[in-house]
Amino acid sequence: MAWKRRGRSSARDMANQNSTVDAVLERRWQRVLRRRDGLLAELERWPTEKLRERPAVGSWSALEVVDHLVRSNREILRMAETARGAQRAMRPKDRVRAWMVLGVMWLPTRVAMPKPVESAVKPQLTGDLPALRGEWERVDATLHDFIAGLTDAERRLGVARHPVSGWLDARAGVRFLESHLAHHCYQIQRIRKALGKRRPEYQG
Repeated sequence: MAWKRRGRSSARDMANQNSTVDAVLERRWQRVLRRRDGLLAELERWPTEKLRERPAVGSWSALEVVDHLVRSNREILRMAETARGAQRAMRPKDRVRAWMVLGVMWLPTRVAMPKPVESAVKPQLTGDLPALRGEWERVDATLHDFIAGLTDAERRLGVARHPVSGWLDARAGVRFLESHLAHHCYQIQRIRKALGKRRPEYQG
């Protein structure tokens, strides 16, 4: 998916004609898509009942993890659209806090869901895997187009505000998408292992 706008031309498209393609963002976005599609491909091989089974009371099923990831990306898009026009310059402490949060997200360590966004990103499972895949792809496509539509100057400003790290610029935002997805891939592995111990037929 290349970093260029799709669809009809608009005044904002014309205003952004002088924007250049951010090669770093492009590479990172492609990594996000590959990781997302790899996770979905794995889960599509699971039995339907395995996708919905929780390994323990109070834990999430694999399908709930996917639902959370979709809701999280949708919330990031909402925050970015809300912040458009009111973005601020990134301060050194913003970047330090962002790196700290990103570092934690790359680890398999379990972390608590931030309270300010809990209602928006907590799983509220209403669909099956194909429906979630379709919604995930739609949200990501819209998010991609939003970032691609930013001017060079806007990409360097705070695009969205994470409840823990604070402001993230466009590159840090895409890094967060990748690290957040990686973090929950560890969770999927734990779920698979736990279900395999309980149900040997789930080992495959």
